[in-house]
Amino acid sequence: MGMVHELYESFWLKEVQRNDEQYDSDAYWLVAYLAAFQKGDFSKKADFVELFTKSGDREVLCVGMRIFMAVCSHDDFELLMDFFENPDDYDDFRAFLVSVTESLSYQSIPYLLALHDLWADTVIAAEIAFILNGMLHFAPPDGLLEGKYGEYTTEQIGEAFLAFGESHDLNGYYYDGKEVFLGDFTKQLMGDAIYCRGNNEPFYSAEIPSILSNSTGIECPVKPDDEIDEEKIGAILDYIDRLPKEKFQRNCKYFYGHLIQ
Repeated sequence: MGMVHELYESFWLKEVQRNDEQYDSDAYWLVAYLAAFQKGDFSKKADFVELFTKSGDREVLCVGMRIFMAVCSHDDFELLMDFFENPDDYDDFRAFLVSVTESLSYQSIPYLLALHDLWADTVIAAEIAFILNGMLHFAPPDGLLEGKYGEYTTEQIGEAFLAFGESHDLNGYYYDGKEVFLGDFTKQLMGDAIYCRGNNEPFYSAEIPSILSNSTGIECPVKPDDEIDEEKIGAILDYIDRLPKEKFQRNCKYFYGHLIQ
């Protein structure tokens, strides 16, 4: 099926070792850009965005958007402005919504608020509010039924964002309302694994393994729906020991160990 399909099915953006797509296809160039990003060359992000947002291939769009979220800086969201000019195609925008939190940039929130306002009083607005609550935590801490998120207005969520900005440096990177730090991700990874092990549940986290893998370039040994046994716990401990923690600074974003600036 090709490398793009494999990336679409994968839970992280694995090392590119081959490219069997047609030379003149969108899929070929998407994989070529990814290979450059993995080496720390981010000079062609604008061309990359033009490629995947204009592609007629749904997998290229979805994989391209996910790669973009992994490599984008705060200012790079401006590269999506042409993409946002076609707001009626929800299937396209879903590619943005499902991966935006992995950007670790809270400067994506104004774009989410604009989309929330555009689709006010719809189930789409409720979905966007749910995503925003994961970033800003404006809803009650004990959670809400999914439909209840539709009761929040854009103005209410915007006030929560302004309050967050007053107490945090939005030039930094955040996840779940906290400054990004590799050690915090590894603690959460282990905590989730121990919980699943103790409760005999499959591993449920998708974002944490993906962020760890993409940030470090070292594949996390656990993925969603994995059964967590003692062997898997050992693999996670070995993985954490392998990570070059001293290289990763708090509140900074990395892709394959390369600082995003």
